[in-house]
Amino acid sequence: MASGLGLAFCGDNVRVTSAMLHANVRQPADIEKCLLRLGSAGTPPVGKSVGLMFACCGRGRDFYSGKVNVESSVFKKLYPRVPLMGFFGGGEIGYDFPLVPTDSRHSAFAGAGDGADDSDLPEMYHSFTTIFVLLSFLS
Repeated sequence: MASGLGLAFCGDNVRVTSAMLHANVRQPADIEKCLLRLGSAGTPPVGKSVGLMFACCGRGRDFYSGKVNVESSVFKKLYPRVPLMGFFGGGEIGYDFPLVPTDSRHSAFAGAGDGADDSDLPEMYHSFTTIFVLLSFLS
């Protein structure tokens, strides 16, 4: 039996960015490079932002040779005044947003919604990844 959970935050005063740690991202310096993308939309407003973390069960202590809180510690280093919550799961859904260009001619999301081939859409279902979301509510 399969199950799932979805969340949606919408509105003119909602700003969201997300970053995905792929299976090959294992070092704190590489995690930091990925999480810096969360700040691409500007500094998160204090008291009006929250971080969400959805990690594969396989990215825990054993993935980091016995070390705990590796990924969340990097997030807290970069965004010390943003609360972070999340959970481990058996598969992750998400992608880098804003989208990271695949080459200089177009973004990974080029053609979406215009009848383009689905291969132009970013892959959303992953394993051995962590999805970070930075959600800010603007005044």
